[in-house]
Amino acid sequence: MKSQTQVKSKPLTYMPQATQVKKLNVKPVIGKTLGVLSDRNSTILARRHGIGTGGERQTLEKIGGAYNITRERVRQIEEASYLKIRNSAEYEFLTPAFDEINNYLNEHCGVVSEEVLVETLASDAHRPYLSLLLALNDSFVKIKESDDFQASWAVNKESAEKVKVLLTGIVESMEKTGEPIDAEELMVKAEEANREFLPVTEDNLHILLGASKKIELGPFNQWGLAEWPQITPRGVRDKVFLVLHRHGDPLHFRELAHRIDDAPFRFKNSKKTHPQTVHNELIKDERFVLIGRGIYALANWGYMPGTVKDVIMNILKEEGKPVEREVLVDRVMDQRKVQKNTILLNLQNRTHFKKDEGNKYYLA
Repeated sequence: MKSQTQVKSKPLTYMPQATQVKKLNVKPVIGKTLGVLSDRNSTILARRHGIGTGGERQTLEKIGGAYNITRERVRQIEEASYLKIRNSAEYEFLTPAFDEINNYLNEHCGVVSEEVLVETLASDAHRPYLSLLLALNDSFVKIKESDDFQASWAVNKESAEKVKVLLTGIVESMEKTGEPIDAEELMVKAEEANREFLPVTEDNLHILLGASKKIELGPFNQWGLAEWPQITPRGVRDKVFLVLHRHGDPLHFRELAHRIDDAPFRFKNSKKTHPQTVHNELIKDERFVLIGRGIYALANWGYMPGTVKDVIMNILKEEGKPVEREVLVDRVMDQRKVQKNTILLNLQNRTHFKKDEGNKYYLA
């Protein structure tokens, strides 16, 4: 049985290094712009973005309850406050920060997920202020969170639509492929899906993909659809499948338990994986074949399911004629990690196997 080649790919992550992008100092300028509002309206707008609440973006209902006004009234105050700030002289104080955001968005084809944008451009203390800053700009377009996209910001409506087309095209291409891909293959798919001629590069693609809810980076640096078990493994069986696929050779269930705990899975259990749990789970899953004492392989590597007797019977069926003992033994040992005597003992089962005059075996 041939071993599978190990997965090799260029590692990419969604988040850029903190030192790569200068953080915006937006707290002072937002403080000045909030000064054009009444104390109550300033506080309402601030609370909507987590300013003064420890970062908690408060709902219309919660704020309305605090001021004994309706949700709709809070929404009206919020919209009127944005407008008042935009029409004030203090709005000009925000221009340098808007320019920085505009530049960052344009470096990434005009669209970046809100999570990445805020974490990249602002320190923890400034993130609520950046949230308000983005809402104040009436040129930027917010892409609302949906089944397909993360909440994201676009430099304009045209860029938002073009990036949606690009990301949807990559998803459709991945659905056709059906398997995780490495960074190089991902770039090829992006170029094929880039019908709007966006300036997609290897450097900005991984940030751009953060706007998609369907495309994710798997635990072993391969890209795919978030719903795939290879990308988001949800249990021991999925994790073992990935570990074995990456290793490329059969492993004992105890070794598999160790490798699950050492692997970079996103959602890790604080408890060590119990080897017997691995054994119990794999024995029930057709993706795995027990090929020896506690040793598992992937079925898609070509291993036949069943016992040694079943394997012998399958080989004889495939041959369709009597087979010499040594040839049969070699074929079985290619499928199972067992002693030769184990195979010979099974061949003595006259209910299933017989020998012809030339000492070749055939099915009874």
